[in-house]
Amino acid sequence: MISLERHGRCRGVRVRFFSRQIELWFCPKWFLIKPHIHQSIDSFIIQLWGRAIWTVKNTSREVLGPFRKRESTGELAWAAAEIPAGVKHSALTKSFCVFLNIERCHGEHVSASEDFIPA
Repeated sequence: MISLERHGRCRGVRVRFFSRQIELWFCPKWFLIKPHIHQSIDSFIIQLWGRAIWTVKNTSREVLGPFRKRESTGELAWAAAEIPAGVKHSALTKSFCVFLNIERCHGEHVSASEDFIPA
């Protein structure tokens, strides 16, 4: 099943299958995705386009397109984060951004925008 999603000024497309789903999100420049958790979704997020600052738990990092710099070595790595259900995270877009969210749902399928609990 395919559905259109919305979170503030961000727009998304969700595709559901079995216990998993994929959400592709488009967010405008200077949009703050406030600190939150998802109670019933484990996420693997990949930034496909744009510049943003991601914060997961209490660690922030700047990402550009599909890449980020490793803090330890300065080498380029994929701009991706695994975020289990219940882990606080947020983002600030510094340009137009596109995120791919690969999700595993615990229980009923819901969009990340519906399972958004402020933290």
